Amino acid sequence: MSAVIFDTQEAVNKLKLSGMDAQHAEALVRVVVDSQRELSTKKDIDELRIATKKDIDDLRIATKRDIDDLRIATKRDIDDLRIATKRDIDDLSISTKRDIDDLSISTKRDIEDLRNNIDSKLIQLEQRLIIKLGGLMALSIGIVAALVKLL
Repeated sequence: MSAVIFDTQEAVNKLKLSGMDAQHAEALVRVVVDSQRELSTKKDIDELRIATKKDIDDLRIATKRDIDDLRIATKRDIDDLRIATKRDIDDLSISTKRDIDDLSISTKRDIEDLRNNIDSKLIQLEQRLIIKLGGLMALSIGIVAALVKLL
């Protein structure tokens, strides 16, 4: 901050001429001088405005660069996720196809086992029917022979 030129002796003299005693006049001038040390001049404000504008411009450029970097990184992350997701889907598709093929083979085996079981049961049923029919035929022949004998 720039210093403001202030003639302290002249100020004390003017205060004394207006009726203030010397001690009070000197104390009042010291207070004014001390307070002026903290005052900013137009030049100080202009320098601060220029520095602040430069800081804002630097921040704007840095923020734009950060946004561009984030945009690139986000695009790269999305592309990586897209590739990983496609790979996962392909792996899942292969695994699902393998599972379906395994189930198909297992189902065909189960159907074949059922077919064989049914065939076995039909053969057993056929044998029992043959035995029963044979028994009925023998009984029928016996009855016919008995009727022929009786008649």
